[in-house]
Amino acid sequence: MGIIAVSAPCLMDETLRGQYAEVPVPHCPRRKVADIVRSRGIPILPYDIPQKSGLCSMQLNDWSTLKQLHCSLAPLTAQDLLWHVGWFFSTESFLRPNWSGFMHDLNADGSVPQVTNIRMLPIIDQNRNDLICIYSTLQFISDQSAKLGIPSPCITFDHPLWLKAVNIIHSENLNIVCHLGRFHTMMSFLGSMGSVMAGSGLTEVMECCYGRNTVIRILAGKAVKRAVRAHFLVDSALRILMLRKVFNLSSSEADDIDSSPEMVLPVEEFNELKELYQNAIHHWCSVDDVESSSSLQRLQQLMSELQSHLAKKSRAARLWLQYCHYVDVLKSFIRAERMGDWARHLSSVSQMLNLFAATGCSNYAKSASLYLQCMMKLSDEQPWLQGRRHHRSWEGHVPTTFAGCTTQGVQPNLRCTPAGYYSRPLKLHNSHSALALRNSASCTCTVCYLSYSLGS
Repeated sequence: MGIIAVSAPCLMDETLRGQYAEVPVPHCPRRKVADIVRSRGIPILPYDIPQKSGLCSMQLNDWSTLKQLHCSLAPLTAQDLLWHVGWFFSTESFLRPNWSGFMHDLNADGSVPQVTNIRMLPIIDQNRNDLICIYSTLQFISDQSAKLGIPSPCITFDHPLWLKAVNIIHSENLNIVCHLGRFHTMMSFLGSMGSVMAGSGLTEVMECCYGRNTVIRILAGKAVKRAVRAHFLVDSALRILMLRKVFNLSSSEADDIDSSPEMVLPVEEFNELKELYQNAIHHWCSVDDVESSSSLQRLQQLMSELQSHLAKKSRAARLWLQYCHYVDVLKSFIRAERMGDWARHLSSVSQMLNLFAATGCSNYAKSASLYLQCMMKLSDEQPWLQGRRHHRSWEGHVPTTFAGCTTQGVQPNLRCTPAGYYSRPLKLHNSHSALALRNSASCTCTVCYLSYSLGS
């Protein structure tokens, strides 16, 4: 198991930013390997399995306690709707940007975040599923946080290591906050979306842009980058058909949608939307201006009425509208991770529970419920930790998709945590360990690049 520590220092010499390659590295004198590695590794501590599991002291609360998270924030925001509207105002010379780029430009406040310090900690050459390995990792992080004065360290594991870590934390009464891995949660959600839409024609639609084998991996949630883009494309096409009807624009596909005359947006408000979109593209308006736009609010109301009308008319339309809703949940989940919006993160995970349970993904259905139950207590138990997740502009990279090691061609995913510890579970054999030592220089360059890119 490998551990990567990440911290954002309060003070830093600005003259050293971005100059890692130019600063000469002095050569160290020759030393014996035994002297170098002495007292450098993470101590392996014995762990006695208790007679009563730590999870026995935890109970899953009723669904009503999580329902308040489910209804707290709507997944479709005014910013998303404005991005869909931008398709009608794009030209050959000025195309509509993709969703991520549009949100980055719209939410950019011009501030530069602090440079994040990334350090490669010693590797625990043990089986990552072993409780001794997990307990040693948790105890090491707890000791390091105590030396740094951190009240409660954070660590992120993917399922099922997260479940074992939570069990150890409650059994040993460790003051550690354990987060469920975001990247694999999103992968499971993408796979659940593909399962619920099986046989609906979504496969044939995606095969217009991707090959057959690629579509199979997309619907299984494996090719994450292509899956996100494919779902965004299909969702955008469906929204455009409904917007054509609301804008009263002639189209053979939109004419098949039956709606009442009251569901048509006036021409004056349509021109206001065009002006608002142009201002957003050229950075002439803020996010508050977009959220408070009366024409955009009116469009949201008309779209909601049209969707309710279509859902009552046809079961097939209700299925595809449900698909659009889950794509909005996916966007909300990504937005929460990039902006550090803790409330939206909890709301997005709570809206994934129904799909996890409906598609037979019972592991994440139960673990995500338990995770939400634990995270809802942070506002009372760890208020300082929750406050660190707010007031951050849109980041250029999703932290959970970085590659953190060049060992044996493996590209493990870094797990983002607000307080600073990244966990990368990986079982290394002797050949892998030797290759990791050989590539230490490359790893150092990777650390410097990640430190600079996260800060800029």
